[in-house]
Amino acid sequence: MNFISMVIKTANQWPDSICGIELIKIEENKETDSFSTFIHTSQSFDPFYTSVHGIEANDVANSPTFEQMIPVLEQWLQNETVLSFHHEFEAQCLNECFEQLGKLKPIFTHYSVLPYFKNKIDESYFSYTLHDLTNHFIQEDVYNDAEKIAKLVVHFLQNEAHWTAKLVENTVITQKEIQSIFQKTVVFTGGLSGMRRAEAAKLVMQAGGAFSNTMSKKVDLLVVSNSSFEKFNNNGAQSSKWVKAASLQNAGHEITILTEDEFLPLIK
Repeated sequence: MNFISMVIKTANQWPDSICGIELIKIEENKETDSFSTFIHTSQSFDPFYTSVHGIEANDVANSPTFEQMIPVLEQWLQNETVLSFHHEFEAQCLNECFEQLGKLKPIFTHYSVLPYFKNKIDESYFSYTLHDLTNHFIQEDVYNDAEKIAKLVVHFLQNEAHWTAKLVENTVITQKEIQSIFQKTVVFTGGLSGMRRAEAAKLVMQAGGAFSNTMSKKVDLLVVSNSSFEKFNNNGAQSSKWVKAASLQNAGHEITILTEDEFLPLIK
């Protein structure tokens, strides 16, 4: 197996706020090179994103800008097979940063590994975060997230003759079907069309669930209002809660995103 594992960290919900990049090169199932750097960004750091990756504004103060890192990225990525935990995130970050600078992005093949892990691993294993998967299956000290991805991929796929085909076969992250909100923490985004938020929160608690106004790793369910979905369908706009929930979902956390109409039967 020969590939590059890549992880990108952002300062906030905007894809062009890249503040860190990690790269690991695997050749014949062995790590042969690694690269990790903070990226200087002028954008503000959202405490939520700092809680996920631990990078703060003072960490990147003396780091190179994304533009200064382009030659390095070209050297690492051009014509390579690149793996990320959920590659849509990394792809969007790179696309926006290169586009803003008027530069051409390196040409490479990019795959996600999270959908494969979720389909490969028994459902009884409930946590699909990169940290927990590594602790469970690798059980050794690992330098950074890119190395975690690399070791997990080698662990599961090194004996597959057509391993990239396995990643192509598993491209969709499926949500768990929610039957009840008992002992689940629920967050709402957008104004509900059928009731006030305070009323909805009361119904959640009466059903044995918990209500929160803050998106975090402890949240089980995000309910997106009908009006918010309409805005998304019209212009792609998403609230910060929705973006954060998707980010946590992409990182392997079991957060379910429901429409208002999908949620209502759970509180009746």
